[in-house]
Amino acid sequence: HLNQTTGEWGPNLQCYITRVASQPERLEYIYFTTVLLLCAVSQITLYLMQYDYFQGITQEPFGELKWNLDKVVVIAQHAGRFDE
Repeated sequence: HLNQTTGEWGPNLQCYITRVASQPERLEYIYFTTVLLLCAVSQITLYLMQYDYFQGITQEPFGELKWNLDKVVVIAQHAGRFDE
């Protein structure tokens, strides 16, 4: 949601309630899609960890990028499990 007076982006609770929270099937779809995505990330963890993300980067955001990738992988390995 773009605040027209400040020009800043922020949450729009009423929009969320109207479009998602008041419709349980949409919450289920979001949950299922998230778990499915985490399951896929969990299955390709070895490929993600071997990929060279730093090729061509001249600055040093390596630590932050590596930390974010590690965090996503850990979350995927723990939350991306469900009975198919």
